[in-house]
Amino acid sequence: MTPQNLRNAYNGTLNLGDAARRAAIRRANQVPQPPARIGDSLERAVARRVLDWLEQNPHPAVQSVWTGVKIARENTPHIADAEFDILIVLKNGILFHLECKSANVESRELEVNTHRLKQAGSQLARSAVVVPIFTRRATTPWFTALHSTRFRLQDQLGRQKVLAFTWPNQPDTYQLPDSEPPEQIRCDTFENGLTDLLRPYRQ
Repeated sequence: MTPQNLRNAYNGTLNLGDAARRAAIRRANQVPQPPARIGDSLERAVARRVLDWLEQNPHPAVQSVWTGVKIARENTPHIADAEFDILIVLKNGILFHLECKSANVESRELEVNTHRLKQAGSQLARSAVVVPIFTRRATTPWFTALHSTRFRLQDQLGRQKVLAFTWPNQPDTYQLPDSEPPEQIRCDTFENGLTDLLRPYRQ
């Protein structure tokens, strides 16, 4: 346990207590619970895998990892100007933002988030998009949309700035149904993508 981990656990406990109180009030007033968003679950899963990766492969340049970071202006602290899913803070002060996307991704939204990240940190701040690619489900109807999003983002941002969020031990290749001609498409693990992303900062 590090001081940062203890602070995260303490703040997480407070947040959980607040959420439980709000849920109890809604239940007492018979207010229906909002449906869970898949994006929230994806962010939590990605954050857990990042932390597991760091535990198993300590990176000399990584200072800390933050989730659900909001930034606001000093004169309006209650209004969030931007929110970042997962921020990896390097010891040299560079911020790496992992943007988790499970549905349609607008290029303009990514550009705005990157601009705000650089305003909050520095011009050296970097972003990467994480898209779930579960190769065991390549034959399901929803998989094709995620596959298309992955390759569209790779064309726009560059291959290294798009990380596939993978299941452990899933097949490292997949084939889209009804693809002509049949093509085996490679999908590296999330951890290998993260390693490649941060490799330049190991020295």
